[in-house]
Amino acid sequence: MELKKSTAIKLSLAVYIALTLVFLIVGIIEISRTKHGIKTNTKRYLINYTDCKNNLDDEQTCAQYLNKNINGDCKCDINFKLNEDYKGNVTLYYELDRYKETFGPLFNSSDSSQWSGMLVIPPSDMCQPYQYANTSEGLKPIVPCGALADAMFNDTFRLFNTKMQIQMDEIDLICDAERDKYKNPVNIDAVNNFTKPVNWQKSIWDIGQENSTGFLSDKFIIWMDTNVHPKPVAKVRKIADFENGLPKDDYHFKIFYSNITNGLPFLRRKTNENEPKENPPEEAKPLDRERTNRNI
Repeated sequence: MELKKSTAIKLSLAVYIALTLVFLIVGIIEISRTKHGIKTNTKRYLINYTDCKNNLDDEQTCAQYLNKNINGDCKCDINFKLNEDYKGNVTLYYELDRYKETFGPLFNSSDSSQWSGMLVIPPSDMCQPYQYANTSEGLKPIVPCGALADAMFNDTFRLFNTKMQIQMDEIDLICDAERDKYKNPVNIDAVNNFTKPVNWQKSIWDIGQENSTGFLSDKFIIWMDTNVHPKPVAKVRKIADFENGLPKDDYHFKIFYSNITNGLPFLRRKTNENEPKENPPEEAKPLDRERTNRNI
């Protein structure tokens, strides 16, 4: 099949506009009822790690490294101190500066029928120019397709105090109502007809924890919900010394920095040159729908 270089939506879909700042927020939100009504207690510790130093080269930030190595990743460490106990359910959030301004043009570049377990060929035209990608098996449709999914934030974090690594979970970050419209396809074999997004390192079926994998992954659902920001990414597991939250102590995050977030105004990620001139098969082919609470 003849391919062409996509020129659609140059500054938003084919180009990842770099963000100025990226933050981690260690936060607690406690909601309680009193005789005077609902009381909300919020405690936040904000960490800016945009210019976090590359562990392999302290003369270079991870953002600088990724500017030169578009498909690479970088590890860095950020130290911080809690001067008081953070009692309660401690959740880690990430916040992207100028989020709506930067990602707004991408919000409609997706195919919500895929999220509901309906994998059809061809994918929605709304996904252009991220409908198809070349693979070792030839041209395949992308799942999840579209520029919004392709740009999904993918930094990961490990938290330590002076004694140990602190266990964190990436599940139960959203309520059941937020998960209702997301389903995995019943037929596992159906996913073999598709490939991962162009800028992802692994497929949708390889993200998530326990029973929340694929389209049921909290990480994916939270990213695709453009009304949520800052976005929760993990919560501290309530075990042992952390049953009641995070006690005051010295901490550090080990950050696996794979998102391009430096201050350059138009920093290109890998663009998709694999869009066909004509969509393959005109007839949509629905594949089996719905599998919930099952690892893929």
